[in-house]
Amino acid sequence: MEPIDIIAKSVEAHGGLESWKQLKSLSFTKKTILYNEDGSIKQNTTQDQAFSFDQNSSGTIDALIDTVAYRLENEDLLVKLGDKYYNLENSELEKRKKLVNSALYVTSQPFQLLESGATFKRKKDSVIGAQKVLAIRIHYPNDTSTSDQWTYYIDQETFLVAACKVKHSTRTSLIENTSYDRNTRFVFNATRKSTITENGKAKFVIAEYEYSNYKVN
Repeated sequence: MEPIDIIAKSVEAHGGLESWKQLKSLSFTKKTILYNEDGSIKQNTTQDQAFSFDQNSSGTIDALIDTVAYRLENEDLLVKLGDKYYNLENSELEKRKKLVNSALYVTSQPFQLLESGATFKRKKDSVIGAQKVLAIRIHYPNDTSTSDQWTYYIDQETFLVAACKVKHSTRTSLIENTSYDRNTRFVFNATRKSTITENGKAKFVIAEYEYSNYKVN
């Protein structure tokens, strides 16, 4: 099976691209627990996140993360103060932009893959936990030699996303989707676990995520 066909089947398994393109709003609660290497808890946070997708203006997305309102207009990020949106100062821009883009990236998978302009390369089939998975390396259009390298692992039977591996400049993380939420017309992540790996072997769990209260319109 070609990698594009595997991604397309995964998108269908998660709810379908046409349903995703008709989505007007999405909200949920995200709980994050960060761990130190010795297993002790480093940080425990809960965020309410909400996204509104402007169907009449491609590229405009409103995001509400922990009561702070943002607007993404193509490559520009604005923050809402009072009744108006303003450009952020340069010192804050990259930090906030990374926060919003990261939240949107996680929320939009695997649907976004088919519309990202990315190319896909089939890698060797693997096993994640007890799941037999198909491995697809994702190459985004603007990737450089220093960009994060993403590999998606798709369950061979259900075609749900079982895990993602992201290779940063200094470390590699395996993010497993350990359970799913089926309370809407989409199949979203319910719980996830991020493990730092070294030479393909688990080193320590760095984070766990729990998603709940999904609402779609």
